[in-house]
Amino acid sequence: MQCYNLNMTANRINADTIEKLLEKWTSQGYLVENGSSMCLGARCVAEFDPYFKVHCKDYYSDCLLCSETVFVGSTCDACQSIMHRHCIDRYLTKHDQCPSCKRTWNAQRMQAVNGTEESSSDESEIPTPRVSRTKRKRVL
Repeated sequence: MQCYNLNMTANRINADTIEKLLEKWTSQGYLVENGSSMCLGARCVAEFDPYFKVHCKDYYSDCLLCSETVFVGSTCDACQSIMHRHCIDRYLTKHDQCPSCKRTWNAQRMQAVNGTEESSSDESEIPTPRVSRTKRKRVL
């Protein structure tokens, strides 16, 4: 999928303008470049959370432990409860059970939600919605 389609704009925008806009949004924290992909940055997630809750329900859930938005986290394979990785790690320092279904928690029970390439091998990955971006070389 292309990050932009120049044919879809009413007032045609050139590629240089789009590149500058993407660079600006990246420097401001709205986007994060991950190889050839662009992901939502922390600033975008924080500022647009109310919008995401209404219009993007299919792409994330709320953490069972803190009730905040989870784009990347862990889920129990038995009950499908979704939690931030740091929330479940903190919870597991005092407990050894899933906070929802109360089954014994172990690394095999946990699955990644919208994991990244850095996920450990015992986690299954669900791809994060990303937008592909190819850098165009300028011809002078």
